[in-house]
Amino acid sequence: MINNLDGFAFGHSQSLFLLDRWIIGEAHKLRGEVLTDYAKVHFFSALKKLHRFINEDLSGFYFDVIKNRLYLDTGRDRQSAQVALYHLLVIMKDIFATITPLLVAEMESIYPTKSDNLSVISTSSGDVELVNFIKELRSRMIQTVTELRTRR
Repeated sequence: MINNLDGFAFGHSQSLFLLDRWIIGEAHKLRGEVLTDYAKVHFFSALKKLHRFINEDLSGFYFDVIKNRLYLDTGRDRQSAQVALYHLLVIMKDIFATITPLLVAEMESIYPTKSDNLSVISTSSGDVELVNFIKELRSRMIQTVTELRTRR
């Protein structure tokens, strides 16, 4: 994630793509839930939510969808993804600080971030429904392609 921020200068972008706004909103929501779980000493619940978010939303969907924008584009498309990645980096730093403070300190020494730079980027319920529909459609397509490949 940090390597994809190479050459990025943080600025509040008003024209983020839907998917980038969605992942930032989901990450903000996750941070609130996880920090609440930490305060209640419900570490298993916090780690379960974090694990699901990283595996399903980030790795299984978001990173896969944005990789071409990050590696091939140079303009607004890439900048929108980089703004989202910066938000994700700061939010993940806040979440991981409680359980892995040395890792967060090392990351901060390499790529300093500031939580106060972030503005809450909201998504409408319609946007969330659209992204969930896209995720479901993508999942079904992958499942269908996998089934077709195994029939050969």
